[in-house]
Amino acid sequence: MTDNETKVKSERRKRMADTLYRRMVAAGMSQTTLSEVSRVARDYIGRYLNGETEPRPDNLKKLAKGLGCTSGEIVYEAEGVSPFTDTESLLLSGKEIRLLTGRHQRGTQKDVLGKMGIRYMENGIGELAVSRKHVERVLSGDTQEGDSALSIGEPNFSALGG
Repeated sequence: MTDNETKVKSERRKRMADTLYRRMVAAGMSQTTLSEVSRVARDYIGRYLNGETEPRPDNLKKLAKGLGCTSGEIVYEAEGVSPFTDTESLLLSGKEIRLLTGRHQRGTQKDVLGKMGIRYMENGIGELAVSRKHVERVLSGDTQEGDSALSIGEPNFSALGG
């Protein structure tokens, strides 16, 4: 990892720590209370708040639910941007994919999206197509066992004609 990549990761962890702290305080919670309501170990919460590490997607979902928001809201607040700048678009922009994944290279973006449970398609020139509605549903945890693909916002990439 280059010095620049290390610096970027450190800054991102600090922004995430600040966002989680502000939301925790605004909700009137202590680390212990947040741990209890989110079912994330207090030790992990301490590491997140100290900027030592970022929450993995599964823990971020739990924390968000405990804080009464979505993990997408936390990520976008930490990045200092409004969640979806072009809410009319059915697909996320390249910038939104970079913000969501924290990665700039397509290969690592695909890895992160896969780990988050977000489906995507790659077009003929290597760009990623990610359904906005699908991302919103996955990040909000608005999926349940037995849901059909259509009811959970599963993207229908065949509609793109590719």
